[in-house]
Amino acid sequence: MGIAWRAVPTSGATISPVAAVASAPSHLLRRWQSSPGADATQQVQESMDKINDLFVEAREEIAYAQEDAGTTYFNDSYDDAKGLVDKVLEQWDTLLSGLEENERGKVQRSMGLKMEQLKAELQQLDTLHD
Repeated sequence: MGIAWRAVPTSGATISPVAAVASAPSHLLRRWQSSPGADATQQVQESMDKINDLFVEAREEIAYAQEDAGTTYFNDSYDDAKGLVDKVLEQWDTLLSGLEENERGKVQRSMGLKMEQLKAELQQLDTLHD
């Protein structure tokens, strides 16, 4: 299978950029559309997804620790929850430190409240810890 190219006018007529893009083969368009900025955006999104997954796990561990309050299992549950919260916050800080100011603001607006919630829940758990 060969690539089918559309004929470009050779009579001195010009072709508009829109028409040129519309007639370009799809594999060239994909390469053009996947610019380095798109790769960076995808990496940021992947990091955010990973942090969100860890956020869910950390909240579950906090809930387990709260259920274990007053039992012999509490200290272990607390340590597990604190370890995961620390991991989430470390990855959050790493993500933010690698972003430019404009992008950092967008990410903070989309996830910053979650991070504050996690800190507050751990602080609440600290009051139960001896």
